[in-house]
Amino acid sequence: MSTTETAPAPTPIRAIERRTAHHRRYLMCRPEHFTVTYAINPWMEPGRPTDTARAIEQWQKLHDLYLSLGHEVELIEPVPGYPDMVYTANGGFLIDGRAYLPKCLFEERAGEAPAFAEWFRTHGFDTVEPTEVNEGEGDFLLVGNTILAGTGFRSTDDSHREVGAIFGRDVVSLNLIDARYYHLDTAIAVLDPVQGTEHGAPARATIAYLPGAFDAASRAILEDRYPDAIRVSDEDGAVFGLNCVSDGYNVVIAPGAEDFAKQLRARGYNPIPLDLSELLLGGGGIKCCTLELRGSHVTTAGPHPGGGEAHVAHNYHPLPVTIASAEGVWVTDVDGKRYLDLLAAYSAVNFGHLHPALVDAATRQLERVTLTSRAFMTDRLEPFAEALARLCGKDMVLPMNTGAEAVETGIKVARAWGYRVKGIPADKARIIVAAGNFHGRTTTIISFSDDPVAHNDFGPFTPGFDEVPYGDADAIAAAITEETAAVLIEPIQGEAGVIIPPRGYLRRIREFCDGRNVLFIADEIQAGLGRVGETFACDREGVAPDLYLLGKALGGGILPASAVVGDRAVLGVLRPGEHGSTFGGNPLAAAVGLRVVEMLETGEFQERARRLGEHLALGLGRLLGHGVTAIRVAGLWAGVDIAPPLGTGREISEKLMARGVLVKDTHGQTIRIAPPLVIGETEIDWALEQLRLVLEESTPRS
Repeated sequence: MSTTETAPAPTPIRAIERRTAHHRRYLMCRPEHFTVTYAINPWMEPGRPTDTARAIEQWQKLHDLYLSLGHEVELIEPVPGYPDMVYTANGGFLIDGRAYLPKCLFEERAGEAPAFAEWFRTHGFDTVEPTEVNEGEGDFLLVGNTILAGTGFRSTDDSHREVGAIFGRDVVSLNLIDARYYHLDTAIAVLDPVQGTEHGAPARATIAYLPGAFDAASRAILEDRYPDAIRVSDEDGAVFGLNCVSDGYNVVIAPGAEDFAKQLRARGYNPIPLDLSELLLGGGGIKCCTLELRGSHVTTAGPHPGGGEAHVAHNYHPLPVTIASAEGVWVTDVDGKRYLDLLAAYSAVNFGHLHPALVDAATRQLERVTLTSRAFMTDRLEPFAEALARLCGKDMVLPMNTGAEAVETGIKVARAWGYRVKGIPADKARIIVAAGNFHGRTTTIISFSDDPVAHNDFGPFTPGFDEVPYGDADAIAAAITEETAAVLIEPIQGEAGVIIPPRGYLRRIREFCDGRNVLFIADEIQAGLGRVGETFACDREGVAPDLYLLGKALGGGILPASAVVGDRAVLGVLRPGEHGSTFGGNPLAAAVGLRVVEMLETGEFQERARRLGEHLALGLGRLLGHGVTAIRVAGLWAGVDIAPPLGTGREISEKLMARGVLVKDTHGQTIRIAPPLVIGETEIDWALEQLRLVLEESTPRS
C-alpha cells in the first residue's frame, strides 16, 4: 500500500458545532470465557496468553461508562466455547425492531448465531435468517438512511444485496484491502445519530474513516458522499481508533488515537478514551463489544412515565421510575404504583419523607421569612448553630448548602489554619486523602478523586493533595510532613460501596494528627446524623475530629443544608469576607436544621438504626452464597455485592424496582441499602424477600 494511498487529506477547518448526546440501547456480553485459541484476524495470537480477569475488568468499565452516560445496556449470556461472543456487534444488524442474523464465515464462530437469534426473539425483535455470509454490524453501518456495507474479508457482496432488500434501504458497498481492518467498523465510525431521517437524524450523518483501509474506488465514494468526514491517520487506525462508539456527542475511543481525539474535539464532540487492550488480543475493540438495539416490540426500560427528562442534562442515570409523591418509607410514581424506598436520597431522607415535625418547622418558617442573605442576622441562625455545635461537642458552625460546599469550606479552613496557626510556608499546604474517596464533584474535589468518570476531562486539577490507601493508618502516618495541614477522611466510604475501615483506623488517625499537629477532618455527610447507629460514624470508635463536615440529612429531606463544625481555634481562623454563601444559614434551612438536631438529641433514631441494622444484617447474611458474595453493614446502611453471573448491580436494581423496591447500584456489582430510619422490621423483611426472589430468578440454570 503506497504512502499516497494511505495519507489522509487535511480535514477542512470549520466552526465548532453544538452536539447533542442521544439516548442509546446496547447489547453486550461479558467475556467470561475469553481466550485466543485460534487466529481468524491479524490481531489474534493463539500463542500469547490472555488475562480473562483483566478482559472482564476492562469490559466492565465500558459497560459502566455507558450507564453513566445515560444509556441502557442489555446483556446476553456468554456461551462456553465461544470466546468471540463478547464482540456482540457481530451478532446481528438491527433496524426498527428487525434483526438480520449473522452467518459467520469461520466455523469457530458458527455457534454464536443461534444464541443471538434466541435473545432477539425473546426480547421482541423480528428475526431474519440470512442466506449469505455476513457478520452483522461489524460490516453494516447505518448512516442516516443509508447502509454502508463492507466486503473484502468477511461479508460478501451478496449479503449487501440481501440486507438492502430486507430493510428497503440504499446500500453502498465498500471494499476493504488491509487485513488489519477486516470489518467495516474498524475503518469507519458513525459519529452522529444513525436512526434515519424519520427519527430526526440527518440524512447524511457525520462519519470518520481511515482512507488507507479502502481501495481507490471506495475512497472516491466516501470522498464524494461525505466531503466533511473526519479522515483518520494510519497511526490512529492502527490502535483501533475507529472502532469507537458515539451517541452524537460522547465518543468512546481507544486511548492511543490522539490525533483523532483532537479532530473530534474540534468538531464539538467529547472523546472519552477507554482501554480495551486485552480484548484487542482477540481482534475486537469498543465498537466490536457493542451492538446497538434499534427499536423492538418489547423493551425492559422504555421512556420514563410522565415524560422523562428530555430537557435535563444527562449527568445522572436514574432508574426508569418517575416519583410523584412520598410519605415515610414509601414513594408513589405517576401511575400510582408504590415502592419501598431503600435509598433515602443517599441518606438525605434519614427521617423519612415528609416527617410531620420537619414539615411543620418548614411550614411555620415559610410564613415568616425564608432568606435575607448573611448581610443581616436572623433569629433562626444562632439557635440552630448553638444546637448543632452542642450536638457535635464543638464551639462554632459555618453553615453552607450542599455537601460539596461543606468539603470545599473544610479545605479552605484547613489551609488557612495551616498558614496562620501551624506556620506552613505560603502555598505549600497539603491535605492527605484516601483512595476510593467520594467528597463531591466540584473542580477541587475531583482533583483528588481516583474515579475516572468524575475526574477525566475536567482538568487542569487543583494541587496540594496526597492520596493513600483507605483503611491503612500507617500509610497516613508515613505521608504526613511538615507541610501537611489536614487529613480528610470518610469514616465509612459510602459511594465506594459502604466500605468500613478496620477497627482502630479512626483512633489511630486521631493519634497521628495530635502527635504531628495536623487537623483531622471527618466527612460525615452520608455517614453522620444517625445513619450508622450513632450520631456520627466517628462515635463508633469514640473519637472526635477537629472538623465535622455535615450535610444531606441536616436538611431533613426538605431542602439543602450543610455545615462545617469545629472549635474556635480552627474555625476562628476565617475573617469576614474570606468565605460565604448567599443561601448558607438561611432562616428556612436553619429552622429545619434546628428541628433535625432536636430529633437527634433524643437518641431515638440512633437506637432504631442500631436495632434495625442488626436485623438487616442477619437477613442479608442468609443470602451469602445465594447470589450475594459479600455484605458490609454499619447501622442501617449496607453494601451488598452481587455475584457477577447473576447480573450487575444496575440489573438487580431494575429487577427490584419491578417488584416495588428501590435501591441504587454503585461500582458495577454493588447495591446500596440505606432506608429511612423510620422503616419497620416487617418492611425490611419484605424487601429482603424481594431481593431473595430476584437473585433466585437471576441464577443461571445448569
